[in-house]
Parts: sequence; C-alpha cells; structure tokens
Amino acid sequence: MAKKMVDEMWAGFRQSPADWTPVAWQDFGQWLRSTGQADMTESAVTLLTQLATMLIDERTPTRDKGEQLIRAIQDDPAPQTGNVLSFKEAQKRKRR
Repeated sequence: MAKKMVDEMWAGFRQSPADWTPVAWQDFGQWLRSTGQADMTESAVTLLTQLATMLIDERTPTRDKGEQLIRAIQDDPAPQTGNVLSFKEAQKRKRR
C-alpha cells in the first residue's frame, strides 16, 4: 500500500516523499474516502499515518510538516494558533 501511495502521489502530483504537501495528502485521503470502501480506507489511513511517523523519525519531513501530513490524511483540521480569543475577550477589546 505504501508503494501504491508513493506511485499515486508521483503520478497525480509529481511529488516525491520529500515534496509531499498537506493539500496533496488531503486530496489523496478524500479520494480514498470516495471509493466507498470503509475498511480499505481506514487501513490505508492507518498505514499512511504510520508511514508519516516513520518518516518524521528519519527526519525526511520536519516534525511540523509531518504532523500536518498526518492531520491532512486523517481529515483533521489544523489546530488554531496565534491570536485566538474567546468571544468574551473579543467583545472587551471591541469596546476599547
């Protein structure tokens, strides 16, 4: 399955593992989900998550990029960072 993933990413996006992007992984994950084969999709997502973890350990992508790839294949939104405010805090700032 990992070889198929590498081949598909090369054929569809002209990306080697070092060039993989979260968008490409998300597209691949959506394609897997569209096949309607839940068991295969779940197995593939698990395998690709393990592949990304292995590559992170080998420092092929950076840890941050590897985590982005994992979130993308799992169809998990990125964590919010930066100036995230509670609604109450935003109202206080607006009044000032």
